[in-house]
Amino acid sequence: MRTPVLAGLVAFLLTVCVLSLVLAAPVLAAPTLSEDCCFQFDVYLQQGASEYSGVRGAGVDGPYGAYVRSITIGSPLVRLSPTSPPSSLIHLVADDSPYGVIGDADISADITFSGGVPIRVVPVHGAGAETDSVKWRYIFDFTMNGQVIVSRWQTHYGETFDLPWIGPLFSATAAAPRVNTPTPTATKATVDFTLTHVHSVGGESATFDFGNGIPTALALPLPATVSHEYTLSPSMKSWTYTAIASMTNGLGGAGSQITVTILRQPDVALTIDGQTVIDGATVEVEPGRLLQLSLANSLGYIEQRSFSIGGKLDQAGAGLSYSGILFGDSDLGQTYPLTVGVSNTGAGINADSMTVNLSVVPEPASLGLLGLAACGLLGRRRRTG
Repeated sequence: MRTPVLAGLVAFLLTVCVLSLVLAAPVLAAPTLSEDCCFQFDVYLQQGASEYSGVRGAGVDGPYGAYVRSITIGSPLVRLSPTSPPSSLIHLVADDSPYGVIGDADISADITFSGGVPIRVVPVHGAGAETDSVKWRYIFDFTMNGQVIVSRWQTHYGETFDLPWIGPLFSATAAAPRVNTPTPTATKATVDFTLTHVHSVGGESATFDFGNGIPTALALPLPATVSHEYTLSPSMKSWTYTAIASMTNGLGGAGSQITVTILRQPDVALTIDGQTVIDGATVEVEPGRLLQLSLANSLGYIEQRSFSIGGKLDQAGAGLSYSGILFGDSDLGQTYPLTVGVSNTGAGINADSMTVNLSVVPEPASLGLLGLAACGLLGRRRRTG
């Protein structure tokens, strides 16, 4: 707030002001200023000064003291002349304190308009310019949308400051910043964009580049909803595009950009001990057996994996696989549903899951060493008999 006078500002910083510089009559462009306007005076105490006594500060060239208030153009402290004619010039006077005469000329300015748009301001040595409070108590900064245009207002009487041009506010929003394809193998996804702008001064044109480097002309006026179909190459799991909206008018241009990411829809694939298992299948497992569960072969763009068996297993993570013993002898004869899933945080179909049944069965019967020896002896007898 204490920087030197700015030579220019980015257009979008001035858009709030435009809402209050509207037409006051149906035909003639009448510049008006309201309390919503982007113009205001930020008031600071001079160092050493007191707001409630006659103690003087260091003067307007001295150090800033504490911030005390802002005076917006629509404040009761401000008087405009004329208030709402089709005029190219408005004279502003304001009291520097809410304790004095409302509209007193402690602060005075001439604001010039062109086509209803403020283009320059001149600090005026008004009737209150020599008061003690103006010279020895306060320092004023003239700002637009929070950016200082005239620093130490009282030191610039009679100077002319060209105001930064007010380009068109133009913004683009996507219905969702991350969108899944309709199927895991699909290569296309459609994104809806909402395009808006706040004001219209002079002739305007607007374009929208969806991120492919090819601007597309937009029909005005806005707002409008525009749909675009993005394409992934077969090898891509995701891709981020930067869409750029731009607009020009007689005062310049402005733009907005938004990123949207296309994600391939996730599709779960489960393997148990290296073998692929389909949804709804029943898999026999033995108590004490080490199970290797993996979702590594799942398709699409995946940010989260999960394994779940009620009361026995509940794990989730980004690069998740599981290895462990889930069942003991007490589980023999039981069947447990294993639910697995994959997901991402995109909009649309962004999750997939499947359930398989794990049936706990005894280990297969096997022959011991004595049994194998007996079989061998029996075989010899049969061959020699």
